[in-house]
Amino acid sequence: MENLVNKIEGVSESFIYGKTSKDDENDIKIHVEAVYDKEVMKEMYNTEDKDEIYKIINSKIKEINKTMPLYKAIRGLEITEEPIAKTTTGKLKRYEELAKIKARN
Repeated sequence: MENLVNKIEGVSESFIYGKTSKDDENDIKIHVEAVYDKEVMKEMYNTEDKDEIYKIINSKIKEINKTMPLYKAIRGLEITEEPIAKTTTGKLKRYEELAKIKARN
C-alpha cells in the first residue's frame, strides 16, 4: 500500500500504520503518513498551502481506496515535510516513526 501512495505526484515517501479508535481499542483503522515535496507540489499543483496539499493528497488516496477492498481502505491521512526515519539500509524504522506520530497527536 505504501508503494501505491508513493506513486502520487508530490509524495516522496509514506508510512502505513494502524490507529485504534478512541471509543473501541479493538477497532483499528489504516492510516498513512505522507511526506510531500514542497517544490513538486508548487510546480505540479501551484500551491504551497498545507491545507490545499492535504486536500490534493487526500483526493488521490480516495482514488486508491476505490481500487482496494473495503477492509484495506486508508481511513486517515497525516502530511509532513519531515522525512521518515530509516535504517542505514533504507528500511523504515516503524517503531520510531510511530513514536513520532504519537508525540505529535
